[in-house]
Amino acid sequence: MNLLPLQKPLELLQLEVLIKRYRKRDQYYEQIQDYYHRELAGYLGEKALQYYFALLRYEPVFTLFDLRAKAFTHYFQIDALLITRQFLLIVESKHTKGVITENDAKQMIQHVDGKTKSLQHPLHQADIQRRQLKTFLMNHQLDQLPIYTCATFTHPEVIIDMPNQPNNLFTHHYLLQFIYDLLEENHTPIISSKQAQTIGQCLVANHTPRNRHLAKDWNIKENDLILGPFCSRCSKVVMKREHGTWFCQACQHYDKHAHTDALRDLLIFHQYPEFSNQDVKGWLSLDSSHVCKRLLANYDRIGEKRLSKYNLSKLVPELEHQFRRIKS
Repeated sequence: MNLLPLQKPLELLQLEVLIKRYRKRDQYYEQIQDYYHRELAGYLGEKALQYYFALLRYEPVFTLFDLRAKAFTHYFQIDALLITRQFLLIVESKHTKGVITENDAKQMIQHVDGKTKSLQHPLHQADIQRRQLKTFLMNHQLDQLPIYTCATFTHPEVIIDMPNQPNNLFTHHYLLQFIYDLLEENHTPIISSKQAQTIGQCLVANHTPRNRHLAKDWNIKENDLILGPFCSRCSKVVMKREHGTWFCQACQHYDKHAHTDALRDLLIFHQYPEFSNQDVKGWLSLDSSHVCKRLLANYDRIGEKRLSKYNLSKLVPELEHQFRRIKS
């Protein structure tokens, strides 16, 4: 049972908007590019684990993705956590390509495209997470189970070249076998299914997603962005409103609903779901408030007359709880 499904993180959603719309080519654009590729790699690594967890034929198993909770004063974050009646398993994923080696100082080295780069050792990261998870469970009187860790490389173009490779570090193809081996070694249940589920539910109740507002951190304003709906076919230019629809002058494509993705970008950029007609009109680069009102007719309206706003939260329903937290 998946107690905490994998969702695209809010920071990655923000970066996708900035990659598409930020018009300047300054130091912030370089930061956006670098941060985007790192966040995307992390998400793709966790996404690759879903397939193998779905193939697991063992009951009961409870899974949590991208868990972030607090142990004392510090937060810990786990890519994927597996809970059984016998043990907990922390899975640290790395979506990294190239040849991976380890030097005598236990540093992990990536060799790719003729370049050498040191990486955070995923097993060291997983061990820190294990200690923090142990502390969390002790604080909630739920520390009955042993905690195992493993690290898996999920990129299809990765080669692990380590003569003394630990048995809990491997490419993702071996993950399922590693889990079955653990289940065979720990075949006697320690707790009941209900108790295992209680551990998972406690972690979900304390899950606190990151809420970093990247545009504010980098002082990026709306006037730094390309506004309007991008063409849903060629994605090259902003579409124009013509005769009740949107028109792309580059590829001659028409799309009545092109504004929907643009409104989603508006919500993600501001991390706030409620906007006035004037707000949306400016974001969509419209000339008419009446046209804007028609486009917003399917969204909940709050307030009266000029003070009214429209709630766009249904455009990103999986993150609605995060927007409620930000608002409060």
